[in-house]
Formats: sequence, structure tokens, C-alpha cells
Amino acid sequence: MNNQVKPKHNFKFGDLIENHYASEDNPRRIGIFVKKDSKGHFEMTDGKGKFWLSANDNDKLVKIGSVKHPPLRRRREIQSESNSDG
Repeated sequence: MNNQVKPKHNFKFGDLIENHYASEDNPRRIGIFVKKDSKGHFEMTDGKGKFWLSANDNDKLVKIGSVKHPPLRRRREIQSESNSDG
């Protein structure tokens, strides 16, 4: 019998991750997954040069998109901004 624990998260480089423990105005609420470090923490970035670690046992981390495909909410914001520029 295999006693290995399956990881809760299977994030890949570039995934947009939302931390539901963080408040709405917390700049680290949404980050880009970079890698899992040697201690099992998730290295995240804001894409603008800031990096931080998130605990891998945080069950409130949710993938909401990827840097290749922004989340629907952000796509709507971008579309709304471009429509109002005209």
C-alpha cells in the first residue's frame, strides 16, 4: 500500500492564484505561481518584481487562471477599459 500523501495543489509556473485568506485590499491576494521551494512552500510573484512565499497547506489557494489566459473577471475589466477609451 502506498502511504504517500497526494499534494493538495498541482500548480504550474504561470498559474494565477488567489488566496482567499487574504483581504480584498491585500496586494498578495492574487499572485503568479513561480515554483515550489525545497521546504514545500509556494513561491509567488506579482509580476512586477516582488516575490513572497505561501504555505502549501493553505486550502484557500485557488487557481483562477494563468498569465497566458487572464481570469474572466480581469478580461472583462480590460475590455471595459478599452471600450471607455474611445
